[in-house]
Amino acid sequence: MRHFVPLLACMGLVMGNCWAASAQDYARLESDVWHLRITNPANARAKLCVRVYFNPNRPPWWGDKLYLARGGEQENVPPKADWLEPGESSDWVDIGPHMSKSPLFAGSPDYLSTVFIGAMYDPPSGNLRLIAEVARGPEKRREAYRASRRRL
Repeated sequence: MRHFVPLLACMGLVMGNCWAASAQDYARLESDVWHLRITNPANARAKLCVRVYFNPNRPPWWGDKLYLARGGEQENVPPKADWLEPGESSDWVDIGPHMSKSPLFAGSPDYLSTVFIGAMYDPPSGNLRLIAEVARGPEKRREAYRASRRRL
């Protein structure tokens, strides 16, 4: 069972549920601009894996998709043995190279491309428990955005 929740980060990132076809060419951000780390809280009752989808918000309208669990960025859903146990965090992942450098949004120069996070649990859970940390630059200046919701 998969559950999803949108998170709106003050820097213009939006996270939620979305599927991607194969990635297409579009201008992307450089490395070491944005980083992402996911934590399965210590009081969670299930293992966690997240699907991260990057919407370029411009033609071709679909972007990259990756999965985060133990072992960092992965192209496919990792085996459940590699999912994050309660209290564990993923490695920091450089997400800039997956993000559109010039998304379209009402002409705003400060708008970032949309990033969606989908949570998968084992065993399946009706409760969403995760911490998404978004960091800027190679020194990973962090701001944490917590999502917790009862019965979805």
